[in-house]
Amino acid sequence: MREPGKDREERERERERAKERRYTPLREPPRPPREARIDSPPTQRKTYYEYEYNYDREERHRFHHTPRPTIPHRPISFPYPPLHNLPPTQPTIYIITYATTLLPSESSITHVLTTQVPHRHPPIPHLYTIDARNMQPPSPSICERYSGTSPLVQDIVMRDRAAREAAHKAVRELLRFGEEQRRRGSKARGVEVSMSVCCHAGTHRSVAIAERIAQGVKMEVGRLGCADGVRVVCRHVHRVRGLGDPF
Repeated sequence: MREPGKDREERERERERAKERRYTPLREPPRPPREARIDSPPTQRKTYYEYEYNYDREERHRFHHTPRPTIPHRPISFPYPPLHNLPPTQPTIYIITYATTLLPSESSITHVLTTQVPHRHPPIPHLYTIDARNMQPPSPSICERYSGTSPLVQDIVMRDRAAREAAHKAVRELLRFGEEQRRRGSKARGVEVSMSVCCHAGTHRSVAIAERIAQGVKMEVGRLGCADGVRVVCRHVHRVRGLGDPF
């Protein structure tokens, strides 16, 4: 016959084991890879971009599926890693894309446009915004699998005459801005400018147009033989990565 004290110890041990099964230990968040630079190898750039977009998707999922607190709280920060505030080593263009359905007010749009570029004094000038909401989107089956970073979606969006004209105009305006700054005596390496593109979801049309603008600027700068070159940074704030996307 078992002693009462031993039965009590067995019950205590069983309670401890039940607690361990009920509460799973917290896992440390994954460390981000080292930020990719222009001279980084392709594999490192791909790893960084994949981490950046996966982080983007997870943060937006958490934002939309987490119950909102009723007490005052700070606004949710946008999911992109912060840009460094170091002075640029070459002319830099920032192209920001966003979803109008997620930014219903002018103040929220202004917040995005100011937080997605480095802080400068005076601030980096913003040329204008391309509104792609009335342009022809890809078919639902294409939209389900790809985003605007896919060359397939870019080709489909560029079939719309308005999209082609908007992209060509943006390339001309960005180059003209750089030339005007050079004539005014600004240092070529310190020239920075931004512009933005918006659509309903911020995933297909706006992203495709922004990527084509970036390609067009780089191609034109290379054709003109500019010694300093150009750096184009696309910040797709609300883009949802598709299963068939290259990154």
